[in-house]
Amino acid sequence: MEVTFEKIREIYVNEKNEPNLAQISEDFFEKVYEYLKFKEEAYEKTKDEKILVELKNAKRMVDEILNIRLKKIIESAIIFLKSGTLPTNLLKKEEELFFKIIDWMKEYKKEMIKLPKVKLKIKKDVPKIELEDKE
Repeated sequence: MEVTFEKIREIYVNEKNEPNLAQISEDFFEKVYEYLKFKEEAYEKTKDEKILVELKNAKRMVDEILNIRLKKIIESAIIFLKSGTLPTNLLKKEEELFFKIIDWMKEYKKEMIKLPKVKLKIKKDVPKIELEDKE
């Protein structure tokens, strides 16, 4: 897959509008890097303002794609802890991150829910409580 400005915009719109992670190729971000590098070099050679605007907009959309995906991964981790449901369309690096987040969340909950052990000694008999039936 060749990455173009239009492809970045398409993926950005899909990621923004889909509740789940949008499907992207495993090498998408590598291809984006190559595209951005190419555009930077083209701008340095020509100083064409159109290239600069396209480059800035592409970088902004890629950053937003990453932020949206990160938010969805974190939300998916919370859902996974409740239901055991795995998210779809995770990239390999995202899958690694997902399971690290799961581990961190489990550890966090374990630490936060740690209750002190309290031993109670009852010194007197507790009187029996009788309830009246109100019928």
